[in-house]
Amino acid sequence: MSGRYGHFKKPETNNNPLTYALIHKTAIMGLIGGTLGIRREIMRGLFPQFCDSFLVSIIVNNPVIKECHGFTSRKAVIGSFLEKGRKYWELIRRPEYVIGLACKGNHQDKFDQFMDRVQNKKSLYSAYMGVCKCPAAMSFIRSGTAGEEEQGEFLTKGIISSSHELRTSDAINLEVDKIPTFQTNTWYNPRDRFVSVVFSPGETLSAVGKYRHTSTGECLWFF
Repeated sequence: MSGRYGHFKKPETNNNPLTYALIHKTAIMGLIGGTLGIRREIMRGLFPQFCDSFLVSIIVNNPVIKECHGFTSRKAVIGSFLEKGRKYWELIRRPEYVIGLACKGNHQDKFDQFMDRVQNKKSLYSAYMGVCKCPAAMSFIRSGTAGEEEQGEFLTKGIISSSHELRTSDAINLEVDKIPTFQTNTWYNPRDRFVSVVFSPGETLSAVGKYRHTSTGECLWFF
């Protein structure tokens, strides 16, 4: 998944929104809903179910470069427009991700439908990097399986959590952020379901902690 720009809004920044450093799990759940054409009022109730039913892994390919862009907008009411206003958004430049998706039981039908639509480029709604200002290109790479969760030392290109012990000693560009992993049916991200993550775009990390072997030979942390 890639785009010219991306924005994954931090909810505490409303007037001039800031973005998380990378796509997060709840944004991916929204992407599933959009691809399947699930209407907003129905997706609202599916968000918590999807967050608990699906596991994701994320590989960040490009460096995290954030830029501030200004937009002129008008507030609209029925029959009239109000004065123009200037709003500034923090955007990620050239985001590119490899996203792994696994189903652990429930909603296997939605999982299969999503994979089929991505593979055959039949998304019912356009894909976005967080917001409609940031269109995205999405392509299917391959299918496979992820094994049982293991504990130990592993090498990975994917993101890991702060609960992993980082063993990498080389001088590399490490990025750190705290991202949501769950959304309620009231569009709320509970603070106890946030997770701190560590990653190095384009680099391989050595870490100790939980991971899964995939059928393609990769070691990835799924959450």
